[in-house]
Amino acid sequence: VVIDPSAPPPDIAHGAPMRHAPTLDALGELSPAAILLATKPNQLDALLPQVAARFKHAQPLIISIAAGKPLAFYECAL
Repeated sequence: VVIDPSAPPPDIAHGAPMRHAPTLDALGELSPAAILLATKPNQLDALLPQVAARFKHAQPLIISIAAGKPLAFYECAL
């Protein structure tokens, strides 16, 4: 699943085996085992509380490729 408020990427729009959702709420009951955060570090302050609230019961593995954020930042936010 790709969560992006913009239009779906062309690969998804043309039948790639992925789903596009504009928001976390649009995922419905999806309960992933892992989440890859591929966002800019300055967006994490707004994103992580939403991720924590939405997936608090699922407790997925969260992987981030954002540069410059120490583990303590994620521990506090999640």
